[in-house]
Amino acid sequence: MIYLICFANLVGLTIYWCRLGVDGLRRVYLTMFVSCYVFTYFGGVLLANVLYSSYGIDKISASDATTRELVLLAQVCLLLFVLGYWMTGPLRGLISRRAEIDWRTGTVWFVRVLSAALILSMLVYLIGSGGPVLLKEGGYENRYDANVGMGSYSLFFSMGLMACTLASLRARTRAEKLRVTGGTIMYCLLTFVVLGGYRQLGFAALFSIAVIAVLRRDISFGKFLIVSVALVTTTLVVAIFRYTGTTSDQAGGLTGRLFIFLYDGFAPVDAFYNIVAFCRYHDVTENVFLNQFLTTVPRFMWSQKPAIVLNAGNFYTQMVLGRTELITYSPTLLGELYLLGGSAACVLGAFISGCILRTFDEIILLSKHKMLVAFLFSFSFVFVFNLYREGIEVLVTKTILYGTAVLVLLTVTRLLTGFRRIV
Repeated sequence: MIYLICFANLVGLTIYWCRLGVDGLRRVYLTMFVSCYVFTYFGGVLLANVLYSSYGIDKISASDATTRELVLLAQVCLLLFVLGYWMTGPLRGLISRRAEIDWRTGTVWFVRVLSAALILSMLVYLIGSGGPVLLKEGGYENRYDANVGMGSYSLFFSMGLMACTLASLRARTRAEKLRVTGGTIMYCLLTFVVLGGYRQLGFAALFSIAVIAVLRRDISFGKFLIVSVALVTTTLVVAIFRYTGTTSDQAGGLTGRLFIFLYDGFAPVDAFYNIVAFCRYHDVTENVFLNQFLTTVPRFMWSQKPAIVLNAGNFYTQMVLGRTELITYSPTLLGELYLLGGSAACVLGAFISGCILRTFDEIILLSKHKMLVAFLFSFSFVFVFNLYREGIEVLVTKTILYGTAVLVLLTVTRLLTGFRRIV
């Protein structure tokens, strides 16, 4: 029964992609979130079963009754997400509508400033961390501690993502589009090497220019799906290197490791099950929602800031899993919500998530504010990734942090260009 529900959701997701095609990508937040959610909470259960039956790796140790309960809860939350998304529709009337956006007008200097911010922050980061983190000795856990205290600099690495997206939106000729593609690949490599195996920004940049290409009919929807599969495959191959030296590196041979990385990278549903089991025997008094905002306070303003602040991810890692290393394991959206208030919080949070993502989609589709549209589109993959893997509080803080950084650089651009209108 439970596996049938999980399989039915995957079939439904496949039908969704087949029927909507390119039109589904126009509502990029809805399409990405539903895809990630279904693959995590339903596909993840099926993947966990494959890992156990084929490799003896027990990812979900919950009883059948608990699994049934949580699969049904995930199903209810998905329906409430869709309901929240649908009910936010009237918001369209509050958005200042556009006719068409001319991306080539007034954006070239902003792309330059974004790129300069990326390069400068990368140089400062390299100096502060003593060189590229990827080249440091040890496995991923040992490389991770090189990032502690460097968050304010690495924040501006994400500005390269928006630079790549804006440059792609500006490109018209084949030569321009090829240059943007080459620059985006270079951005992927640089962030991977400098940050020590970090894949999210590079994947997001490639995803953004691929979506732009398919919406402009530069490539077919079929080729877009091939590109997407290639990106996922690449991240799995990269993960073999990234996690060399960890416990995952020892299991199941090459095929087993690929299954593990597919599960851990895209469908870590066991986090939700682990958190539920923990909450049933322990009282959670830590305010993980508030703590997420405390993680953004710079260390020069909070001299006693601990190396690890117990937001949802760190609480799950430290308290639920009992791990003490600096690496953080993702609690997933429903896991984070369960820490905040059990099943009721999951239901409410799913509905709110639908409202937030519908707002983002409508702004991208309708708003006349060029830079706001570019910002939300550029970070669509990053925001959805953070929402479904980390939770609402991470989505909110990342939106504020990245939005503030973009606003600062936009102000710098205006000063450099004599306050020309570029929004």
